[in-house]
Amino acid sequence: MTEERLQQRRLMRKTHTGEAGQALIELALVMPVFIIMLVGAAELVRVAYAAIEVSNAARSAAQYGCQNGSTALDPTAMQAVASADAGNLANVNTTVAYACKCAAAGVGTSIACTQAASDTCTTGGGYVVTNLVITTSANVSPLVHLPGLPNTYTLRGYAVHEVLR
Repeated sequence: MTEERLQQRRLMRKTHTGEAGQALIELALVMPVFIIMLVGAAELVRVAYAAIEVSNAARSAAQYGCQNGSTALDPTAMQAVASADAGNLANVNTTVAYACKCAAAGVGTSIACTQAASDTCTTGGGYVVTNLVITTSANVSPLVHLPGLPNTYTLRGYAVHEVLR
């Protein structure tokens, strides 16, 4: 029986070599790094989503503006469309710029972008080409500020469409 007990003690010594808490200590040392990486990845995804939303807002405003000649000359409605499209972002700034030309027989002459301009171009056998340039921007603040990263991100969207009137 003593031989049997000695054999059990030898077996227990082999299985318990003092490394029982090593995995727990390694986990405690590595877990903060994993948490910081997870929070950073979540912030990156959030900012990327906001960037897509700002870009889509510019595109939708330009698509609204290029429906016809009257919507092309309505910057207030295009700004409203951009704000509605970026509903998750509170502060979307939209600017609308125009560049018009009277195109007749392959020659383009710059003109003022007004509704009356289409009448003067069509009498000469041409048509008005309006280039809409929509620029959107929004500031996004991170939920958790990580050292080395900015406090706010300025995201920009840009879309250009051509309208024939």
